[in-house]
Amino acid sequence: MKRYLAHAVLDRGVIHYTALLSVDGNEMSIEPFERETSSTEFFPGIIIIASSEAVTSADKDELAAIASTPATLRQRSALFNDYMTSHNLYRKSDTESPEIIFLK
Repeated sequence: MKRYLAHAVLDRGVIHYTALLSVDGNEMSIEPFERETSSTEFFPGIIIIASSEAVTSADKDELAAIASTPATLRQRSALFNDYMTSHNLYRKSDTESPEIIFLK
């Protein structure tokens, strides 16, 4: 199992700020950060959980371009969420294979 603490985690149109993402294969859970947990990797940015079947390299390039836009965390998270939602890139169910995208 891998655990990541990030400034924000986006999943299915929901933005989780200062969140802990636990990944075990295709199983994932997102929780608010409450305390230090051993074996947790800090990621100083935004993590997006996308559908591996839907997201393309062009989408990743566009997300990287958004990441380079000067904005606050909340503004940037909203821009990512708008892009992901409008392009139907989020997983629709837990059975879909996830693609985890790390953006600083």
